[in-house]
Amino acid sequence: MTGAVCHEINQPLMMLSGYSELLLQDIPENKPEYESAKTIFDQSQRIGIITNKLMKITQYKTKKYLKRKIIDIDAASQSNKSDTDF
Repeated sequence: MTGAVCHEINQPLMMLSGYSELLLQDIPENKPEYESAKTIFDQSQRIGIITNKLMKITQYKTKKYLKRKIIDIDAASQSNKSDTDF
């Protein structure tokens, strides 16, 4: 299921990334619009990194967060084990 969700997220994400990259090529760096386009591009790249981590999850690992446990995406996406922590 994670792969299907990531695929659906990546489709519009690629459009945002591509168009923002084109804008960066057309807008001079000294214009205020350049920073907005750069932010859109940078954040779309960040989302891409997150979806790649999600697609690599082979088991759930947790970490403490406040008074609860949450899924640790970084640890889970690097794991090769088949058992789970929760």
